[in-house]
Amino acid sequence: MSLHQPQDIYIRVAEQIDAIMNSLELLSASAELADARRTAIATFTKISEEITKHTKALQDSSEWDTYTIAFYGETNAGKSTLIETLRILLNEPSKVQARAEFIELKKQFDMTDDLLEEIQDGIAQECQKLSEVEVKLDAFHSQLDERAELLRQELARLQQLIAEKVRASLWQRLLAMLGWRFKKREIGAIELALEEVEIERDGGSAKIQQERSQIEANKAALLQRKQAVEALIPRLTILGDGAIIGDGSPDFTLATQRYHFTTAHEPFVLLDVPGIEGSEGRVKDEIWSAVRKAHAVFYVTSKAVAPQQGSDGQAGTLQKIQQHLGSQTEVWSIFNKRIPSPTPLKQAQLLNQGEMDSLQDLDQKMRGELGEHYRRTVSVSALPAFLALADCLPPASRHCASRAKFLAQFSQEQILEKTNLLGLQNLLIDELVKDNKKKIYRSNFNKANQVVLAATADISFTLKETFLPLGVLLKRNATMAGEQLDSAFESLKTRLASQGERAISNFSKSVGDILYAAIDTELSNDAFKDLFEKTIADKQQALTTMLPQVLSAEIEHFQHQSADIIGRAKELAGDLMSAYANIQVNGINVDIRLDIKLDNGINIPNLVGALAGGMLMLWNPAGWLVLTIGAITALIGVAKAVYGYFSANYRKAQQSKAVAVNLANHCKEMRLALKQSLAQTLPQVAPKIDELKTALRRPDQQVAKVVVHLARVEKQLKNISKDIETNGAL
Repeated sequence: MSLHQPQDIYIRVAEQIDAIMNSLELLSASAELADARRTAIATFTKISEEITKHTKALQDSSEWDTYTIAFYGETNAGKSTLIETLRILLNEPSKVQARAEFIELKKQFDMTDDLLEEIQDGIAQECQKLSEVEVKLDAFHSQLDERAELLRQELARLQQLIAEKVRASLWQRLLAMLGWRFKKREIGAIELALEEVEIERDGGSAKIQQERSQIEANKAALLQRKQAVEALIPRLTILGDGAIIGDGSPDFTLATQRYHFTTAHEPFVLLDVPGIEGSEGRVKDEIWSAVRKAHAVFYVTSKAVAPQQGSDGQAGTLQKIQQHLGSQTEVWSIFNKRIPSPTPLKQAQLLNQGEMDSLQDLDQKMRGELGEHYRRTVSVSALPAFLALADCLPPASRHCASRAKFLAQFSQEQILEKTNLLGLQNLLIDELVKDNKKKIYRSNFNKANQVVLAATADISFTLKETFLPLGVLLKRNATMAGEQLDSAFESLKTRLASQGERAISNFSKSVGDILYAAIDTELSNDAFKDLFEKTIADKQQALTTMLPQVLSAEIEHFQHQSADIIGRAKELAGDLMSAYANIQVNGINVDIRLDIKLDNGINIPNLVGALAGGMLMLWNPAGWLVLTIGAITALIGVAKAVYGYFSANYRKAQQSKAVAVNLANHCKEMRLALKQSLAQTLPQVAPKIDELKTALRRPDQQVAKVVVHLARVEKQLKNISKDIETNGAL
């Protein structure tokens, strides 16, 4: 695999996968084994599609210029807090700019951390003054109202008195006239006092109203100042420290955030990856894109326990880690210990013994999932370190009070030391970022190689778990069925011979019974000869009619037996292939449908029918049931020549002997003919049985051919992987 540019690795993988596919397409295969090639092609097509998809995703996501580290883990594990702390600690450019703007805004608006509180206190004071002025005004009005009321009462009394005098007698009016002038002066004085009360009311009220207006103006100014400050807080919140830190809600970080750093002329990027919580469907693509882009990963957890397996079909954290991080060349764990108050920092060590023991178990499980690419756990406490560094907090920030508590008991340097953030900083700068060009190269090549290795493992798994055991079972099934066919055929040969022997024996007995019974009646030799020939002919005709039926029944039985054997074998083969039909390729999560036909163009019922028909066509009892009548005649002729010299008993004995000899010879010839006929017929049936056995072997032969094809693919994939390793090690 020659590469002009590192990125060419993805093109080369795609080209070689296409070459493998083309080699499968061009494979020659007989018509009987065409299904095997199609199955191999179908299997690898699914896998090659996944290779292409994953390779394309790597090509789209891969980073070749800047070393990239992903902070990966569950929601609320503290990934964003860690990154924010490192942004402040390492003077990340966008953070430096944001903090500068934050300081400038605060300076521009003369803002202090307590400004809002001071404004609120001022507003409260002005409100208090307003209340006091209202009380003062009410008291002033009440006092004047009381004086005016007394004057009005006195005025009414005098006016009433004068009115009474007017209604008195003439003499009384004359006497009263002396005091009227005096009374009128009193009324005038009272009226003047009432006017003075009103003048005093107007003057005093105006003064108090002026005081109230000033207080309200002060309050309005403070409220306006408060609104201006509050309107500025969102901008300060965006620019201030902690803006990227979540509030505990699961949807706070939905997109991966990138932060660029430059330290000692070594640029690198930190990725803040969305959480891998229980149902991360909305951020699945973001997570995959981030881990494909990253050259190293920090798995961040706030629990000092090993990640757990899933249950009830739900993937656990451990499975997600293996799935997401299995292709990484460098994975670290960060245990972010939650320390919400200063008290735990007073301990001599950040971790207790129980936490240290649990983290050893975590390292062991992570190493078990990720192998040599897993490093170890780094323990920190991000929140106190962030609070120690976060001197750009907007007014009324949720972190302000906590920061004050920590700094009241520890210095900034002490907190950074106790929380091990300085240790994490040194790890980043001195170990991870150092010599990162080679790491970028190795990481990207390793990810591409992992895609090929996963496909290779899928092929190997498919061969080992599907095709090889299926082939063994199909072969065992075919062998067993073949042995059963052989056994049935041997049984057929035995039954045919037995039925032939039984027919000959019955023939001999029936002929003998008739002839011996006739001999006892003292037949003449001529009559005996005629009877003998007629009986033989009749019984032979009966045998010629009966024997094919008997033998046909045996052949039909064999036909049914063979069909049953083949049917069971075919059904079992179908069941086996159905059991293995859905090939689950775990590494790339695809299903492949096994599609191999049992008959494959061979009509097994017709073969069985041809098998039986061939035997019946070759079976011709008339060919071996012909008697040699001359032998009987010769024997009778001898008996006739000496007829006059012997008694009737002697004649009967000679006739009986003729029956025994001729019938025995005839039956011997029939048995020999039967044997010869079987010897000629049955061997011609054997090839058809072999053809049936060959048909039964076809499925396991097809599977064996699939194994050959996929084994070739497996070898080619391994060669691609070796090429990637060789180039990636440069």
